[in-house]
Amino acid sequence: MKKKTKQGMNAAEFYSAAYGSAENYQPTMKTCIEFNPYPDTKPDGTCNYIVLFKDGLTDSHCWDGEDWVHNEYSNDTVEGVVGWADFPFVAEDTEMYYVLFIWNDIEPELIGPFDTEDERNRAALQTKRERGDSHGYFMLESTGPVDINPYGGGFFSLK
Repeated sequence: MKKKTKQGMNAAEFYSAAYGSAENYQPTMKTCIEFNPYPDTKPDGTCNYIVLFKDGLTDSHCWDGEDWVHNEYSNDTVEGVVGWADFPFVAEDTEMYYVLFIWNDIEPELIGPFDTEDERNRAALQTKRERGDSHGYFMLESTGPVDINPYGGGFFSLK
């Protein structure tokens, strides 16, 4: 197998490396982001990054300097990270479209960004076909990056 450089791989390359083949990989916006391999490379700063998991899913998580955690208020580590990337720069006046998906009306997931409302709407319909009616689906539009995380149960017990 050809050795990869530490300059970054896209999600398809990670998926292929993790599963031996990219044949079943369905391209999404993840293929447009260059991910740095983890644990070979680690972020310099402590803030939120886009992380790539072995199964090809992405999410936003916080690097605390030693481990990936759910957010800056959490000590719960995140397992299965194979790559990370800075949030893509987007000009402030660029409209971005998202699907805000709420698992069982409890756990938020941000799907996107998409360049157009039509792309976002197609993704929402596809997500509903795959995941069903027992969840919440919302349109979200922004002119800058968006990050959504739930508060952990322990947060509200803090005084």
